[in-house]
Amino acid sequence: MGERNWLLGIQITLTEDRFTPSQTTFSSNFTNSFSIQDWKPVSTPIDPNHQLKVIDIDEQHTDTTAYQ
Repeated sequence: MGERNWLLGIQITLTEDRFTPSQTTFSSNFTNSFSIQDWKPVSTPIDPNHQLKVIDIDEQHTDTTAYQ
């Protein structure tokens, strides 16, 4: 059947030592369908040096009514 170049909508490029998946076509179709191809990227709104805090399950006090 020969080499495969596409699998489940993902383009696959084969070389001697590896394969590289790419979703460039999917991304292009997605941005075109929502007319967002001209949007500009922005930097992250959080300080890149910010350290996240690990919360123990017993200490977690989440108001679940907001999600119900």
